[in-house]
Amino acid sequence: MTLTLKTLLKLHSSHSIKRTRANRRGGGEVHSISPFVVLSEGDEHSPLQQAILNDCYEYYLNALPEKLRALAELHLAGFTNGEIANQMNCVERTVERKIALLRMRWQTFAAESVHQDLDTLTGNSDH
Repeated sequence: MTLTLKTLLKLHSSHSIKRTRANRRGGGEVHSISPFVVLSEGDEHSPLQQAILNDCYEYYLNALPEKLRALAELHLAGFTNGEIANQMNCVERTVERKIALLRMRWQTFAAESVHQDLDTLTGNSDH
């Protein structure tokens, strides 16, 4: 059951990133919205849901290089791109580029993980 919930969470995260990107195309202003923030809002989570969120958070962060991990933690904490730029001593455009890179990496991680989970469920090891 955990494997299925993990797969659903990853698919939801990937979909959330795509939806966020699509919503921002016409706005001109970049907002800090992440799938972890979306998933963590609302009512209290069951211990299983919280454990899954914690595992995914750790997995996605630990898969990043240290410098990008620091940026990701600030982004996930809800800091604006300008605030992140000030803290990291860089320009806001650098933060925007790194957040785009971060999202691409996380989408790749999610896709790879979903394929691994599907292969495990189906007994297929061709990928």
